[in-house]
Amino acid sequence: MSDIELGELRIEGGRRGAPVYDKEQRLVHLVGTEAAPLAGVVVQDCRIGESRGDAVRLEWCVDSQVRGVVARGLLYAGVMVISGERVVVEGCTVTDAPLTPGVVNTYGIAVTDYANTEQARSRDCAVVGNTVSLIDWEGIDTHGGDGILVAGNTVQGCARGVALVVGNETRTTAPTRCTVTGNSISARGMRVAQREGIVLGGLPGRAASAVVSGNRIDGYRRPYLWGDYIGELVVSGNNHPMIPWSALDLTGSDFSEDPRDPLRYMVDGGEARLRGAVVGEGSYVGRIPSPHGRPLVATRVSDALVVFPDGAVRVSEEDVLPVVGTWRVRA
Repeated sequence: MSDIELGELRIEGGRRGAPVYDKEQRLVHLVGTEAAPLAGVVVQDCRIGESRGDAVRLEWCVDSQVRGVVARGLLYAGVMVISGERVVVEGCTVTDAPLTPGVVNTYGIAVTDYANTEQARSRDCAVVGNTVSLIDWEGIDTHGGDGILVAGNTVQGCARGVALVVGNETRTTAPTRCTVTGNSISARGMRVAQREGIVLGGLPGRAASAVVSGNRIDGYRRPYLWGDYIGELVVSGNNHPMIPWSALDLTGSDFSEDPRDPLRYMVDGGEARLRGAVVGEGSYVGRIPSPHGRPLVATRVSDALVVFPDGAVRVSEEDVLPVVGTWRVRA
């Protein structure tokens, strides 16, 4: 039995006197092992500032909590969970993590692993109801986590809002079974070049999977980035569709677009839509360029329009020129 509780601590690190990243400066640091994880750790209602590294770091902890922590002025991470299982980070405020010379990453709240193995992945952790701001790399992040919930957070002024990613080229696990829901993600106040609101990506043979629903993403030129090797992905109910109205690939088309009603498709949730008109004769209209907009099987979406699993769009009647249809996309 571990059952360690730290509460109402006031800690300040050395950033003010020496604003240079120091990976050894972890102001609250609890460490278990793969063979003997710490259980029942609670860190709550602490005020932690000016760390040259992390404010709170938990390694190999299970059934643990970080609640009500305020972390300000960091040179790496506000709350870092490494190889955790059923760890909850809730009601924390993390702000101001700039990039410094020689440091390419800073994080508000991160859920990752140390050993970079399937067994060491963080699993079934939750990042809920936190406020994260002015993080010059990623506001909330998981590297290869499984079953990570990111819900009801306010993320503001972070170059990338929420990242479900593999990490660098040495990484061997992909994020799976993740859920990002009910978050407010805003670019307002950003100090560096913006990247994306939400990003997801996987590895060859290890596809990423997630549900992204009910989020509000404001001010980002690219609300989403869907990387390579994505398996099951459900995107619905956000203020931005998964794919906004976009052009088809018309390479080799038997038709040309009607300039009065250009041909466009969009994807939101599990549904794709096509609108517009074409001019010409033949059968091949074009191709849905993104795999996220393609059906699992060939689908007739109107009397004369069929969309195929490879994205090809064909009409079966040459005199039907308006192209309008709706279909279910692959999960």
